[in-house]
Amino acid sequence: MNLGRLLQTRLDSTTKGLPDIGDHEFLLEDVPVMGWNVLTGDLPTPLATLDESALRANSSWMSQFIAGNQLHICPHGKTTMAPQLFQRQLADGAWGITVSNMQQLRVCRKFGVSRVLMANQLVDEHDIRELMIILRDDCSFDFRCLVDSMDNVHRLFAIANEFQVGRPLQLLIEGGTQNGRTGCRSLDEAIELARLIDRYAPALELTGVEGFEGVIDSIDNKSAEAAVGRFLDYLGGLVTNLLSAGLLRTPNPLLTIGGSIYFDLVASHPVVALLKNRCDIVLRSGCYLTHDSLMLQDNMQRIHERSKMLGIPASAFRPALKVWGVIQSIPEPGLAILNVGKRDVSFDIHLPRAEKWFRRDLHRLPQPMPVMTTTTQINDQHLFLEVPDHSPLRIGDMIGLGVSHPCTTFDKWRLLYVINDDYDVTEGILTFF
Repeated sequence: MNLGRLLQTRLDSTTKGLPDIGDHEFLLEDVPVMGWNVLTGDLPTPLATLDESALRANSSWMSQFIAGNQLHICPHGKTTMAPQLFQRQLADGAWGITVSNMQQLRVCRKFGVSRVLMANQLVDEHDIRELMIILRDDCSFDFRCLVDSMDNVHRLFAIANEFQVGRPLQLLIEGGTQNGRTGCRSLDEAIELARLIDRYAPALELTGVEGFEGVIDSIDNKSAEAAVGRFLDYLGGLVTNLLSAGLLRTPNPLLTIGGSIYFDLVASHPVVALLKNRCDIVLRSGCYLTHDSLMLQDNMQRIHERSKMLGIPASAFRPALKVWGVIQSIPEPGLAILNVGKRDVSFDIHLPRAEKWFRRDLHRLPQPMPVMTTTTQINDQHLFLEVPDHSPLRIGDMIGLGVSHPCTTFDKWRLLYVINDDYDVTEGILTFF
């Protein structure tokens, strides 16, 4: 990747999370030498941070898991939309970066990601034409996208045939589930689609099969896991049928499945194991790098319990992402108000949880919360924390919030800070939502 242009990004005091530097500007690459520390009052709150030790440990663990199970990973870029974090993932062996739309693709292209999987259908004519220009002008760029309908294939062929870029547009047939999201619902439907793609060669080329098991839900974990297993059977059967029919002739066909919730079931599924010698199995887990304190943390416990033979500990990933605020008001007994709100932290799955407590004249480093607290509600700029009537918390205390669902915390920040174990800022991370 080429992050030179990114590191030259100019920052000023209008950026959330930056201190007042008057009318001056400085470069993103200058952040590590500013000498800032989260605990000394150098930076305003709210503030979003990434723990360097946790990032490194999470990436290392996933790399070892992928290698040990003969898998590949193409992490979903939508989680962070941070090219600096993409670079970490690619340096640790990621096969490529996954995107959902053309804006995310442009970000990858701008900073030098050479292989992109669009885990979505490319339908808008403007987007298709933009892609054809990219493929025409950069023969080294490796791109694949999904299809699940005849109409989409006809549209892609018409524009690809018009541009004559000299190489095929690589397509993956998406398999879907009943009452799920996109994707072919039956084997016959998917094979018929594959035959159409084959007729449109060499403008189009079928290079694999895709599915996303994360949309599968049920009233209990066991039912959901059984449904995931049936979905993996379907996708594996589709790949097998396509290979037998000679409709998947690419040298390295893909079977890409596996988000952040059920990646262990993909790794251990018998059909997937049988296909490892016939195609590349590519996971698309995006949240492993930063993890979280609630949704994904709970999920890791379930993964540990159901996948003991894979040796996945409940502590495989550590929460790296926190949002920091201060107590700005204690208007009545039992209630503390933080200066953090919906503009700063995720609230779509669980409300954030108070995990760390810091008072500058009392602590050297943040401590576990001294009392039990419960986040009861969140407004645009305020968070309500239920505390015991005689809580030791005071106005001005800094509180570190654990988040649930990192995707919807990242998208609230243009700038996040990587910090070391002493809470020194070692890097500024820029996002592109």
